[in-house]
Amino acid sequence: MSVLESLRDEFPGFYSAVPRHIFDKTELDYLRPPLGDDEIEEMEGKLQASLPSSYKRFMRLCGGFSGPIGEISLCLESWPFFHEFQPLEEMIPADRKQIRRRGLPWPPESNGMLCFADYWLEMDGDQVLFDVANGLVEEEYPIFYYAHEEGTVRKLETSFENWINKALDGQDHY
Repeated sequence: MSVLESLRDEFPGFYSAVPRHIFDKTELDYLRPPLGDDEIEEMEGKLQASLPSSYKRFMRLCGGFSGPIGEISLCLESWPFFHEFQPLEEMIPADRKQIRRRGLPWPPESNGMLCFADYWLEMDGDQVLFDVANGLVEEEYPIFYYAHEEGTVRKLETSFENWINKALDGQDHY
């Protein structure tokens, strides 16, 4: 059974959307083998945070992927990581000036959230985040979309499972 087929029962929305996103008759552009429990525990140790149950379930079946045309990238070379922004008063003057000119809140609303994927729902470079501020609720974190140009976030889903089962459909759901 392929990595993709192993997702069929656990993440049916994701599995069923993949064929509509394949241009060259391969699976996704990049599909990683599953992670073991020890690798997931190591990731949680490095983050010093628990990961949501459905995210860990997904990782045990598929250790990451990139979607066509880069619209979604859930790859562990750079994920997950916390959004941590330098205090404005510690920045160099040119950076402070640019932030003030743009009129964006500082730090961005995503400060302290856990980024787990690139998600180009609206723009290249946007991301999806776990809001870890209130801890796990029923073993899940809510999912937020980070629009980097505006420095804003908005809630997409209540869990990773709900999000991943709709993610490849993009704007049809949000």
